[in-house]
Amino acid sequence: MTKKRRNIVFGIIAVLFVLTAVGAVFYSLGWRFDLETKKPIQPGMFYFKALPKNCETTITPIDNSGNAKGNAIIKKTDFFSGSVIFENLKPQKYKIQIKKDGYISWEKILEIKEKEATEAKNIYLIPQDPIFTAVSQNTENFYFSPDNKKIIIKEINTAPSDGWQASRPVPRSFGEGGSLDEGWALKLFEPEKNIKSFLIKEADISKSGAELKEIIFSPDSKKIIIKAITRENIEYYFLDLDKSPNNLTLLDFIDSSASEIYFIPENLQKLLVLSSSPEESGGNKKIISRADLTEKKLSPPLIKNIIACQPSKSNIYCMDSQGFLIKSDFSFEQIDKMNLIPYPVEENKKYAVFTYSSKIGIWEENSLYLLDQKTGIFQKISDSAENVEFSPDNKKLVFSDGYEIKILFLEKTDDRPERKAGEQIFITRYSSKIKNIFWYTDHYLIFNSRDKIKIAEIDDRDKINITELSPDISSVNGELVESKSLEIFWSQSQKKLFLLSENAFYISEKLIP
Repeated sequence: MTKKRRNIVFGIIAVLFVLTAVGAVFYSLGWRFDLETKKPIQPGMFYFKALPKNCETTITPIDNSGNAKGNAIIKKTDFFSGSVIFENLKPQKYKIQIKKDGYISWEKILEIKEKEATEAKNIYLIPQDPIFTAVSQNTENFYFSPDNKKIIIKEINTAPSDGWQASRPVPRSFGEGGSLDEGWALKLFEPEKNIKSFLIKEADISKSGAELKEIIFSPDSKKIIIKAITRENIEYYFLDLDKSPNNLTLLDFIDSSASEIYFIPENLQKLLVLSSSPEESGGNKKIISRADLTEKKLSPPLIKNIIACQPSKSNIYCMDSQGFLIKSDFSFEQIDKMNLIPYPVEENKKYAVFTYSSKIGIWEENSLYLLDQKTGIFQKISDSAENVEFSPDNKKLVFSDGYEIKILFLEKTDDRPERKAGEQIFITRYSSKIKNIFWYTDHYLIFNSRDKIKIAEIDDRDKINITELSPDISSVNGELVESKSLEIFWSQSQKKLFLLSENAFYISEKLIP
């Protein structure tokens, strides 16, 4: 080989080496060459995390019309973490599907951008046909304890022996006679133990009939106050759920002027009683007194001119007639004002205070306000809010005007999509009334409308996945029944759904792994 030829070969090798080295460097930096556009690109990646684990995850590249423009890639989510990663993806839109036998698929169109990781790590697949077990028939209402471990069920026409005989509920007016079984009875159901036991019957309150108005649980879920109307008189009764036999006690020292009763957490033998002020006629000003269950007496007023209250674990928050939200312990010996500028209270309007963790707000009729504790100013959230629920992580608030559902983000979130504090998003709208709304998880809602149960994610990228839950329910005698006149309750701790349909009370299997 001549010297000239050797130099040419060496030059070609040198150029190839440089090109290869440069290509390797660019490849290591994430650059790729797109044969379609004939341009270098930097790919991105997908990260998904879903429950249940071991789901089949498919990504398919699509064009702007939604048509597939390439081969689908299929992977399984990890058996241990439930996550999966798709790397080196061309920046464009992809159709995502995550599925598993026995569950409703999750689908969404997401976009890969250069050098970015697009993630969806709060995905929950909903069971297709969850099994519901009948707990009680002839049920009129149910009441959950604060710890969600006890349920008091109001049954109609049931005998004290807790029998399962089927019978049609027969309403009874005050003063009517007849069998004691023609009234209602309260049963205590403990889901974790699957035990139902008799508490009291209507005749224990009044043989001539009593209307059950409210059940108030103590913070430890072991005691209750029963509010009932007998012959147009409002009466209050105390019942210790841990004691048997029947220990129902009439609180005859609390009169019908009482509108709200709260247990004092540090001493459950004492109550706070919110009642109409004897000095006020027809107004909304109230007084707070302390009731002693042991001594059976009511103290003089601890504080006056109160229009609404809400207790928390160690404090109680009240709105006074001057428009100040005050905070105190249950002795009312020290009172702190929460807002600097008084709220414009109007005579004869209805107000309510609500708290959750560190968040505090008020309702004026149906208008919703949250207190900015840094500025001491109430911020209006909605003109019409019938259902309000804080998320378990205390970072979000769901509310509804009865037909629309919206989410308010109370804090900045780092999850995708990122949200700013104070940002609101629209979830869905229905022509029929939305009844109950609960947080299924921190990132999903469960609610019912037109006697249908819905579960909706709050990720509004592309479409919001809203699933209709189809409960497989049957009556106590085994016949399939339709889900009508639904009332639901979602237990975060048990991950089970409780529903009342056509006077039958049901409990679901565990819906979240």
